[in-house]
Amino acid sequence: MNRDFEPEIQELADLMRDFMNTQILPSEAAWATQRDARGINSVLPIVEELRRKSARRGLWNLLQPQAAAITQVESAKIARITGWSPLLAPETINSQDPDYGNMNVLNAFANEAQRETWLEPLFDGTTRS
Repeated sequence: MNRDFEPEIQELADLMRDFMNTQILPSEAAWATQRDARGINSVLPIVEELRRKSARRGLWNLLQPQAAAITQVESAKIARITGWSPLLAPETINSQDPDYGNMNVLNAFANEAQRETWLEPLFDGTTRS
Protein backbone atom coordinates (compact mmCIF):
# COMPACT_ATOMS: atom_id res chain seq x y z
CA MET A 1 0.00 0.00 0.00
CA ASN A 2 1.33 3.40 -0.95
CA ARG A 3 1.44 5.62 2.14
CA ASP A 4 2.67 8.73 0.36
CA PHE A 5 0.29 11.64 0.12
CA GLU A 6 0.09 14.50 -2.27
CA PRO A 7 1.88 17.63 -1.03
CA GLU A 8 -1.49 19.40 -0.63
CA ILE A 9 -2.72 16.69 1.75
CA GLN A 10 0.51 16.81 3.70
CA GLU A 11 0.07 20.59 3.97
CA LEU A 12 -3.46 20.12 5.33
CA ALA A 13 -2.19 17.56 7.84
CA ASP A 14 0.57 19.96 8.90
CA LEU A 15 -1.99 22.75 9.24
CA MET A 16 -4.21 20.53 11.39
CA ARG A 17 -1.25 19.47 13.52
CA ASP A 18 -0.31 23.12 14.10
CA PHE A 19 -3.93 23.99 14.97
CA MET A 20 -4.02 21.13 17.45
CA ASN A 21 -0.77 22.19 19.12
CA THR A 22 -1.41 25.93 19.22
CA GLN A 23 -5.18 26.15 19.68
CA ILE A 24 -6.98 22.93 20.61
CA LEU A 25 -4.70 21.32 23.17
CA PRO A 26 -4.08 24.58 25.06
CA SER A 27 -7.89 25.13 25.18
CA GLU A 28 -8.85 21.79 26.69
CA ALA A 29 -8.84 23.04 30.29
CA ALA A 30 -11.07 26.01 29.41
CA TRP A 31 -13.37 23.69 27.47
CA ALA A 32 -13.68 21.31 30.45
CA THR A 33 -14.41 24.20 32.82
CA GLN A 34 -17.09 25.63 30.52
CA ARG A 35 -18.60 22.20 29.89
CA ASP A 36 -18.81 21.49 33.61
CA ALA A 37 -20.39 24.88 34.31
CA ARG A 38 -22.84 24.97 31.40
CA GLY A 39 -23.49 21.32 30.61
CA ILE A 40 -22.42 19.06 27.79
CA ASN A 41 -25.30 20.07 25.49
CA SER A 42 -24.60 23.80 25.69
CA VAL A 43 -22.92 25.84 23.00
CA LEU A 44 -19.64 26.71 24.66
CA PRO A 45 -17.86 30.01 23.97
CA ILE A 46 -14.49 28.28 23.63
CA VAL A 47 -15.91 26.00 20.93
CA GLU A 48 -17.40 28.93 19.04
CA GLU A 49 -14.07 30.74 19.19
CA LEU A 50 -12.16 27.69 17.96
CA ARG A 51 -14.68 27.14 15.16
CA ARG A 52 -14.06 30.67 13.90
CA LYS A 53 -10.31 30.10 14.08
CA SER A 54 -10.55 26.78 12.24
CA ALA A 55 -12.63 28.40 9.51
CA ARG A 56 -10.06 31.18 9.07
CA ARG A 57 -7.36 28.52 8.67
CA GLY A 58 -9.39 26.56 6.13
CA LEU A 59 -10.04 23.64 8.48
CA TRP A 60 -13.84 23.96 8.82
CA ASN A 61 -15.50 20.93 7.19
CA LEU A 62 -12.05 19.75 6.20
CA LEU A 63 -13.03 16.09 6.36
CA GLN A 64 -16.19 16.54 4.30
CA PRO A 65 -15.62 15.37 0.71
CA GLN A 66 -17.79 18.12 -0.75
CA ALA A 67 -15.74 20.79 1.03
CA ALA A 68 -12.16 19.65 0.78
CA ALA A 69 -12.17 17.37 -2.26
CA ILE A 70 -10.04 14.77 -0.50
CA THR A 71 -10.47 11.02 -0.41
CA GLN A 72 -11.44 9.02 2.65
CA VAL A 73 -7.92 7.65 2.88
CA GLU A 74 -6.50 11.16 2.75
CA SER A 75 -8.99 12.42 5.32
CA ALA A 76 -7.97 9.59 7.66
CA LYS A 77 -4.48 11.09 7.90
CA ILE A 78 -6.02 14.32 9.15
CA ALA A 79 -8.72 12.69 11.29
CA ARG A 80 -6.03 10.76 13.12
CA ILE A 81 -4.56 14.07 14.28
CA THR A 82 -7.92 15.19 15.70
CA GLY A 83 -7.80 12.07 17.86
CA TRP A 84 -5.28 13.85 20.06
CA SER A 85 -8.29 15.68 21.51
CA PRO A 86 -11.26 13.45 20.70
CA LEU A 87 -13.90 15.46 22.55
CA LEU A 88 -12.91 18.96 21.44
CA ALA A 89 -11.09 18.82 18.11
CA PRO A 90 -13.79 17.22 15.94
CA GLU A 91 -16.36 19.79 17.02
CA THR A 92 -14.06 22.66 16.11
CA ILE A 93 -13.71 21.49 12.49
CA ASN A 94 -17.30 20.16 12.17
CA SER A 95 -16.41 16.49 12.03
CA GLN A 96 -18.13 15.39 15.25
CA ASP A 97 -20.43 12.42 15.45
CA PRO A 98 -23.18 11.93 14.53
CA ASP A 99 -23.15 15.02 12.31
CA TYR A 100 -20.16 13.92 10.24
CA GLY A 101 -21.74 10.65 9.17
CA ASN A 102 -25.13 12.24 8.63
CA MET A 103 -23.60 14.88 6.37
CA ASN A 104 -21.95 12.15 4.30
CA VAL A 105 -25.23 10.24 3.94
CA LEU A 106 -27.19 13.38 3.08
CA ASN A 107 -24.56 14.47 0.59
CA ALA A 108 -24.72 11.11 -1.16
CA PHE A 109 -28.45 10.39 -1.11
CA ALA A 110 -30.58 13.41 -0.21
CA ASN A 111 -32.77 15.19 -2.70
CA GLU A 112 -32.51 18.96 -3.07
CA ALA A 113 -35.20 19.73 -0.48
CA GLN A 114 -33.57 17.42 2.06
CA ARG A 115 -30.17 18.96 1.38
CA GLU A 116 -31.56 22.43 1.94
CA THR A 117 -33.42 21.44 5.10
CA TRP A 118 -30.82 19.19 6.73
CA LEU A 119 -27.44 19.17 5.00
CA GLU A 120 -26.82 22.89 4.68
CA PRO A 121 -27.48 23.67 8.37
CA LEU A 122 -25.26 20.75 9.43
CA PHE A 123 -22.57 21.85 7.01
CA ASP A 124 -22.76 25.42 8.33
CA GLY A 125 -22.70 24.21 11.93
CA THR A 126 -25.97 25.95 12.78
CA THR A 127 -27.73 22.75 13.84
CA ARG A 128 -26.84 19.34 15.24
CA SER A 129 -28.16 15.88 14.48
